[in-house]
Amino acid sequence: MLLAAMLSGCVAVSRQYEGAKLPTEKLAGVEIGATTRQDVLDQFGPPVVIQKRDFEGLVSSIGSSFQGDELTLQLDPKLLNEVFIYEYRRVNRFSVLLILFNYFSSVDKSDRIMFFFGDENRLSGYGLSEGLKEL
Repeated sequence: MLLAAMLSGCVAVSRQYEGAKLPTEKLAGVEIGATTRQDVLDQFGPPVVIQKRDFEGLVSSIGSSFQGDELTLQLDPKLLNEVFIYEYRRVNRFSVLLILFNYFSSVDKSDRIMFFFGDENRLSGYGLSEGLKEL
């Protein structure tokens, strides 16, 4: 009876999904230099994240090290373009909770497409990472 009490507990298995499955087959119609920002939105829908580069830290560090009366910075506008990120994520969890022994495992993988835009909001590049194949 003591052994049964020591081994009582629970086992849990769960899966969590975030986002929608990525339409990777539509990448065949994407053309660098020709596909526009609006084309990407039309084909893939709204991105999970729209990321802009943050230059505040760069500018402040240059400004703090500058010794003079004036500071003039000229940044290439291409550096401030948006990056669209599409992601489909899956998390697998397994746990064993006993009185004398606890075990927890979590595997987090995702598929991700990133679109980079250049002049005139035209596609300058994209990348695909397929992490779900590893699950």
